[in-house]
Amino acid sequence: MNESYRVNDVISKATQSIVLVYQMVAVVVFAISLFLAYDFLSTPFIGGIFEQTMVLNGTDTYAAGKHWALYEQGFTIGDQLRSVNGQQISNAEDLERTLEDLQVGQSVSVGMRTKQGDRTVDVTLQPFPSADRISYFVIPAMLSLVFLSISLWIFGLRRTESAGRAFSMMATSLAIVIGALFDLYTSHRFTYIWTLAAALSGGALIDLSLCFPQEARFMFRRPYLRWFGYAVGIGPISVRWHFMLSSPIPRWSKARQGQYCLEPCLRLDLLFFGCCTLHGEMQSND
Repeated sequence: MNESYRVNDVISKATQSIVLVYQMVAVVVFAISLFLAYDFLSTPFIGGIFEQTMVLNGTDTYAAGKHWALYEQGFTIGDQLRSVNGQQISNAEDLERTLEDLQVGQSVSVGMRTKQGDRTVDVTLQPFPSADRISYFVIPAMLSLVFLSISLWIFGLRRTESAGRAFSMMATSLAIVIGALFDLYTSHRFTYIWTLAAALSGGALIDLSLCFPQEARFMFRRPYLRWFGYAVGIGPISVRWHFMLSSPIPRWSKARQGQYCLEPCLRLDLLFFGCCTLHGEMQSND
């Protein structure tokens, strides 16, 4: 009994440290994302948002009846940016450096690779639309701050409880996923951290389902089983995402591929959480 208690105490302290470090990473990611977003919004907007491989990801303005410049030129999801104003573009840093030297209202040549071949058009640079700033940056940043604050609050109150740590892990992951989404669309600095957070959010949900509203009985002697969800999320999902995001073949949107990869896993996580919660409620009523 004492041996089991010591093991659980060691695991509790180790997981507390892991969650705390993870929360610190989330705070750093949130702060840096604000500066990266400011840099992006301060430069002229070319009229499209690109994946890591510089293919259009299909994201467009929320304004009714309007489209961003590249879509107005007939480009579609999966078309790859090759050059701007005669400068070769291979990543987000190249695009940022090129646009920093240009001005809003200036007409520039934009080279794109499509399924029909290479095509060059003239695009008038505009500021990033105000309505889209709110939709793509302001609202997600506010939601990210809310999740991060809740995570820190619950961790401060319930860090010695497995349910408190699992909830803090899930809320922190959601804070990163939501807060770094604009970076995923623009500067691509936190692509891998975002991927890891998306995987951990599902693992944390499984962890939470095993200890809330009450801890599963089989977990008393096997507390290491709560790491199963994290292993499932970090392993195959992250490996698959790595190959999809780094693939040089711009057949279609990498974000769409990632969405198709993550959605079934997250749905299974939600189903598992619901079943475990229902089972726990039935046990508590017996």
